[in-house]
Amino acid sequence: MLVIVGHATMAFLAPDGSPSPTLWQAALDGLGAVLNTVRMPAFFVLSGAVAAHALAHGDDASFLRDRVVRLGLPLCTVLVLVNPIEVALRIMHGGLLGRWQQEPLTLPPIPVPAPGTGMQHLWYLSALLALTMMAPWLVPMVRGWLVRAGARRASVAAILVVAAPLAGVVLVRLGWRLTPHLGVLTRWQLVDPGAIAGGLGFFVTGIVLAIDDSPLRWLVSHRRLLYAIVAAGACAVLVLDPWGPAAERLPREFVAALVALPMFAMLLVGAARVGRFAPMLARYAAASYTTYLLHHVVVVATAVGAITLLGVTPLAFVLVLLTGLAVPLLLHERLVVGSAGLRFLLNGEALDASGDRISVNQT
Repeated sequence: MLVIVGHATMAFLAPDGSPSPTLWQAALDGLGAVLNTVRMPAFFVLSGAVAAHALAHGDDASFLRDRVVRLGLPLCTVLVLVNPIEVALRIMHGGLLGRWQQEPLTLPPIPVPAPGTGMQHLWYLSALLALTMMAPWLVPMVRGWLVRAGARRASVAAILVVAAPLAGVVLVRLGWRLTPHLGVLTRWQLVDPGAIAGGLGFFVTGIVLAIDDSPLRWLVSHRRLLYAIVAAGACAVLVLDPWGPAAERLPREFVAALVALPMFAMLLVGAARVGRFAPMLARYAAASYTTYLLHHVVVVATAVGAITLLGVTPLAFVLVLLTGLAVPLLLHERLVVGSAGLRFLLNGEALDASGDRISVNQT
């Protein structure tokens, strides 16, 4: 949902990063900047925690086989069957799509007449797949550090959850240096060394928290400090340039590294207070993988239609946002859940007749 909100704002922002012409667009710009800074670090933290938990309850080989299918198959499916539709829309109607014009394009294996290349939103899945392959080595290493810390384990855990994201930001520069030397892998951004390096620190933070969650519990128990850190981080993001060239975004990346854990704690605090919205959020949780994979083309297609009919207006933005939230959810519930083939292609899993998940080995 955070990703959809952030992507819905992009069609209504100036393509060259210039100041927004109206107050409501300036508000969207600020919202998009904050979400753009915190959402992916939070997801990498969560992914690291999930990987550590999975490895603690199974062997390395089964974990790797499962993740290759679970992450790799949906990535390939959407890259080949869905992304070309989005690319075609953006080539034909790019002038309507605001900041989407700055986003790189890919139409494998055919080069397209657009600046740059890329996997669109699938870059995260590609980077996560690479980090997941490292998990059987990373998890024992982090666990060893914490075990050797003995009585100082909580302190070491606190140091790691701050130092690991900062180290990841530093490693991004190494990733940029590797990029020109990986040929077609980086030319089509099938592998993004910078994204992998940046995500590594947050992924390790998640592993630390899965083994020792004392830093997270401490933050959640000190709410005023937590809110102050998050507010200061958000203000820093708004002051820095979140949309400029990669080299100019490093200060913002350091901010993201520093506030990643507090932002993650804020998400947990918010999740504990959903109350009457819990059933709807449970539906989104069940459909989250499908929603992530399919929302991009829905948002772009709706933005083209809404801006054509209504112009760059708040009503058009609301229409894009609601459609981006609703359509992928309905596609999951009406089509994917009832089709073993679609579950396998889009979620990397198969179900037996009773509805229980079948392991990749059984499949």
